[in-house]
Amino acid sequence: MLKRFTVSKSEDRPTNPPLKLISSSLTEVGNQRIYSRSISWNASGSYLAMGSSDRMTRLWTVQDAASSTAAREIVTIAGHGGNVDRVRFHPVQDSLLATASGGDGTVRLWDIRGATSKAVGKLDLSQTSPTTSSQSASTTPITKEKGGANTIQGGVVDIAWSTKPGILAVTDRNGSVHVIDTRKLSATQAFLVPHCGGSKTNKSNSRFSRNSPVLKSFSLRPSFVDACIFSPSTNHLVAATSNDGYGEITLWNWEETDTLTVDEDSDPNKMNTPLKFVYPAHTGPIYSMGFSSDGKRLATGAGDAVVGLWDVSSMACTATMIRCSRFIRSVSFSHDSRLIAVSTEDDVVDIGMSDTGMFVGNVPLSGGRSRTGGGPAGADEIAFHPKSLLLACARCDSVVHPPLTIVKLKTEAI
Repeated sequence: MLKRFTVSKSEDRPTNPPLKLISSSLTEVGNQRIYSRSISWNASGSYLAMGSSDRMTRLWTVQDAASSTAAREIVTIAGHGGNVDRVRFHPVQDSLLATASGGDGTVRLWDIRGATSKAVGKLDLSQTSPTTSSQSASTTPITKEKGGANTIQGGVVDIAWSTKPGILAVTDRNGSVHVIDTRKLSATQAFLVPHCGGSKTNKSNSRFSRNSPVLKSFSLRPSFVDACIFSPSTNHLVAATSNDGYGEITLWNWEETDTLTVDEDSDPNKMNTPLKFVYPAHTGPIYSMGFSSDGKRLATGAGDAVVGLWDVSSMACTATMIRCSRFIRSVSFSHDSRLIAVSTEDDVVDIGMSDTGMFVGNVPLSGGRSRTGGGPAGADEIAFHPKSLLLACARCDSVVHPPLTIVKLKTEAI
């Protein structure tokens, strides 16, 4: 099964020659009155999207990827009714952007060539819990399932694209993951995503019609789900789940299975099946995860302040990074898959070797514009440029810094 989880057959490769960071230059841009929790480069690296606290999505250009001084805001996209918490460009289609707001419970799709007009597709997840259509997230935030489990009213936690055309994974607040064919969404009417099921039930995916944008939905309750992404081969979903505060990696073949729950007395998140595997990973919830561009490694960052580096072909954690003292907010691989960047609440980004975790250098984020007050201020999400050692950092500490920091890195072999 794990062969199908990878892009190609596993090959023994020599360890990357160790590097050291010899310089980093920072540029801080944006309106200091807003903050940002999410950023995403498009496939060519010509645009950078930033989700903002003022309900806007902003597009930036970095005219020369070798320079950190060429960032320029070019487009502001309006439409969400709450903070824009997630932005994700499609990994292949340069102009296709997905945005999500936990505040209004929607996911919206944009063609950035005409993004200032209106969304080209919209999903409504504000009612993805077992409540009546007349209830809203603001009036009934929590209900009780049979058996006493809490069910949170609707909303979006994470979004992630597959490299397959139009396929998007959407994770909601109730621990469900929905696989969406965005090509079936309407530009004029929002599609209401139905409730997936509770901790003991998982409604059959056969209920979705052929014309429905929802291809499949999976409930991972009673686990909490903080993130879910596609595997490099795209036929598996990989979720950051947690039970009793412990972080796990749950992966399953979404194309070949319709349900993750086996029977009434089974804990669906502890049971391995031929199509689903659960890997204990951290002593705290996993908040960030990502694959290297070569598909060989998976990085997980968690509340235990540890980064796990996993060999994808065997799904074994082969190295850890334990230099951080606060919970991990975000991890990102460099374009050549050699480096891993890690951000926390501290105003430093840790750079390490992606295969061993060996220390390469620290990037202080306290440069650029002067501080106006406050304590340590890290980056909520970081993302390497797809073609160069340029690192974008979304800042959620608006009292201290503008919302976007761009860092130009330079390394050399030891």
